[in-house]
Amino acid sequence: FVFSGAGNDVVGKGRSGKPVLEELLRNFDPSKPPAWHLETPECDAIMQFIAGGYRRLLDSVEERFAALAYPDLKIYLHGYDYVLVRSLPNGDPRRKPWAVNWTGDPLKARGFTDNAVGSAVMAALIDRLNETTKKVCDEYPDRAVYVDLRGSVAPHEWADELHATSDGFREAAKRFRQSLPASVVA
Repeated sequence: FVFSGAGNDVVGKGRSGKPVLEELLRNFDPSKPPAWHLETPECDAIMQFIAGGYRRLLDSVEERFAALAYPDLKIYLHGYDYVLVRSLPNGDPRRKPWAVNWTGDPLKARGFTDNAVGSAVMAALIDRLNETTKKVCDEYPDRAVYVDLRGSVAPHEWADELHATSDGFREAAKRFRQSLPASVVA
């Protein structure tokens, strides 16, 4: 069982109508490290929400497909790869017509003006998401498998600030495939 989630929980629209990412961040402070900008009650709450959702998912699979009856059933949850902010300060010059400045606009609203700094903050957020996902998977060692996709997509394989190109997704899929049992991959 493969499940992909949590992405929209941190970059989608929040209850206020603003991007969730904007709600999770502190205002830019050049004297602080990237991770500091995510040390907020809102970020902590969204990580708890994501962990709770994963636990409910894993518990519901166990209820319907008990390990005694389905001992080989595994649930694969993946973390995300590091995205590249490309739209600070004035928009992504390579942006596709269908894309938006997924990360740049919320970062800009919080005072960020540099793609490298914005990318470092996003890397800290991706690390927190991965840590949250791994922690929950570790709570279900016989059932859940955490797949770490960080570093699987090359910088030139991003279509926009959030989505890989077909080649990038192919590389992420190769990484994912490595975590599957040989009997499934064959």
